[in-house]
Amino acid sequence: MNLQETIKYIDEHPDQKIVKAHTADSDFTIDKGVTAEAKKWLNHNQYTPTEGITELRQAIAEKYKVRPDNILVGCGSRHLLFGLPFISSKNQCNFLLPDPEWAHELVEVYWRDKHVVQRVSWENNDPEDKFVSRLIENITQDTDFIVLSNPNNPTGRVLSESSIRQIVKASEKNNCLFIEDRAYEDLIISRKKLVKPVSDSHIILGTVSKAYAMTGYRVGYLVATNEEVITRFRNYIYQSVQCIPYFTQKAAVKALQNQTDIVSRYKQIYRKRLQAVKKIFYTYEVEYINPQAYPFVYISTGNINSELITEELLKRGVAVVASNEFSQNINYFRFALMDEVKSLRQAAMEIASLIGKKPTSRQQKAIQKYFTDHQNYQTYCTTMFDNHRVLDRFYIGKDVLRPDKSWVSYALTDFLLKNNWMYKNKKVLDMGAGQGIQGIACAVKGAKEVVMAEIEETGIENIKANINLFNLENKVKVTKSDLFVNVSKQKFDVIIFNHPFFPYESSDAISRVIYSGSDLLDRFFKDVKEYSHENTVIVMPFSDIAPFYNNPKRFAFEYHYNFKEMELQNNHGKQSIFLIGKSNKQLELASKKGLNE
Repeated sequence: MNLQETIKYIDEHPDQKIVKAHTADSDFTIDKGVTAEAKKWLNHNQYTPTEGITELRQAIAEKYKVRPDNILVGCGSRHLLFGLPFISSKNQCNFLLPDPEWAHELVEVYWRDKHVVQRVSWENNDPEDKFVSRLIENITQDTDFIVLSNPNNPTGRVLSESSIRQIVKASEKNNCLFIEDRAYEDLIISRKKLVKPVSDSHIILGTVSKAYAMTGYRVGYLVATNEEVITRFRNYIYQSVQCIPYFTQKAAVKALQNQTDIVSRYKQIYRKRLQAVKKIFYTYEVEYINPQAYPFVYISTGNINSELITEELLKRGVAVVASNEFSQNINYFRFALMDEVKSLRQAAMEIASLIGKKPTSRQQKAIQKYFTDHQNYQTYCTTMFDNHRVLDRFYIGKDVLRPDKSWVSYALTDFLLKNNWMYKNKKVLDMGAGQGIQGIACAVKGAKEVVMAEIEETGIENIKANINLFNLENKVKVTKSDLFVNVSKQKFDVIIFNHPFFPYESSDAISRVIYSGSDLLDRFFKDVKEYSHENTVIVMPFSDIAPFYNNPKRFAFEYHYNFKEMELQNNHGKQSIFLIGKSNKQLELASKKGLNE
């Protein structure tokens, strides 16, 4: 799910409480003095100078220790950045950007087909000097523009004065322009200091949007000592927007005059918010790049596509931005500290429950209850399915899980019993069959043939007991197998896999039912194609109590299968049943009938 889809979803769901951690739009109230100044000049409706009013240019010049004629005022720093190709005499420009970088969006939408763009990756564990060296190595005589945000959006990393000077020196040597976007410079946490323009090749872009909570005022600015750059950018501003409204520029002047008070107040709020979420991320081992500036935290999803995590979080009331908006690396997302502490804590807990390496307290309680319930087994289950008496007196032996106490076994079996049209007169494989209830249900309700694969001896004995109990010797075969290892090569019409949900280490037969690393599902999806045909439907359940690592949606997406998700609610919370396959038409039919039951 991309950013525009997220924004659309939020707009279409006004009644859903959503933590808006996707936006760079501050939730702070604008300083009263700034608002009053804006209101004071609302009736000033004449054009203003294209370069910006003198008072504002003087205030910006004082901040950067340059002259007012080194300043231009534009409609936000995005507007100025967008103008780079227009100030060049070339029809095709060569851009060099870090990865990740918020200007990635401009590359993908506006520059990619018209200009040459090269990215230099700043990996998670790379020290600053290693990244800077790699960036400089890629600056050549063909480079026209080096574009980077400092502090970086989305990671919050800050390049030091020394690093900036090295990049400036390389840009001078290769006769190109270095554009340093400092939208978040006033929100730096660390003690790193940024420098004024140190050469004619060094251009600084700034804004009052971020640190002063004035995003809607659209006041950005450019700082440059290069007269030719100033002249060309002035022409671009004139031809694109002509000028910026007087009242917003006066408000920006007021904000800069009160910078210390306003920014320190906002930074104190951000500090509390960051401390709150970092504590949760530390507790549950959520990996992220430690920010050196507010207001973003760039969070790793491991090897999970962040678009899937973004979509799942939005369902749970948390809006974030997947890394494909900033990067070619799809395994991160940006989390913005744009809500009150209580809401951000809730959002952080949802994130931890999906991608944390340690289970949350809610998950720990659910797991403990699960094991407790299965310590007290009974020989026969007679009341599981009141509406489907075909499974009366299903046998439950020692050291196998009770389906009536399982998060999804009951829901999955109920679904199969209701929808026997899926497998009637067809071949079914019940993978990781456990106590055997799904395969037995299919056999009793009309499957032509059922193969049940199970690795635990206790499960195999339980399955055999129920085959005899329900007189299914001629229809059901059971084999001891680690996934497909001992399953004879054949094509199945329906493959059921009630897989382990939690990515933790297992120690015994019971824990192996719910604990397993993601490599198990990797192996399953690599091999399942040998046992399926074009219209095979794979049926896999999942529970929202579990982390995302073993979610079937993830593997269907990664292995290029179509899938349909049906959400169910029972006493154990929200469960999902996934129908997965190559034929989208078959899945549409299956999910439609399943939902209509």
